[in-house]
Amino acid sequence: MCYVDHGDRCDVWTETTPRARRPYTCAQCGLAIRQGDRHTKIASLFDGRWTTTRVHSDCWALSQYIQLDVCQQEVVFAEGDLRHEVREHMRESPEVLWRYRDVMRARRAEGVWPGGGQ
Repeated sequence: MCYVDHGDRCDVWTETTPRARRPYTCAQCGLAIRQGDRHTKIASLFDGRWTTTRVHSDCWALSQYIQLDVCQQEVVFAEGDLRHEVREHMRESPEVLWRYRDVMRARRAEGVWPGGGQ
């Protein structure tokens, strides 16, 4: 079972889905977000400090599923180790593994996963 942290909420939290103007690294899976790819950009203000995080949109959706639905957390964290979270929760919710496989297939198809397409 995971560690559930019912932390404070951000003062400001905005999510947008822009096209990347330059390459970025996904804060969830650690793989590349290529220039021109749509992704989720999260801008947040917490304790007077602004943070911008970028993630693949499907990585973000899986992370939210794990945090909100499986762990039943009240707060979602934008940065994390998606692979670790999947390992931690796949026994209690097989859907976690199925969704993760879909995410990794997408990364392979984009050519950003070792042994990937392009």
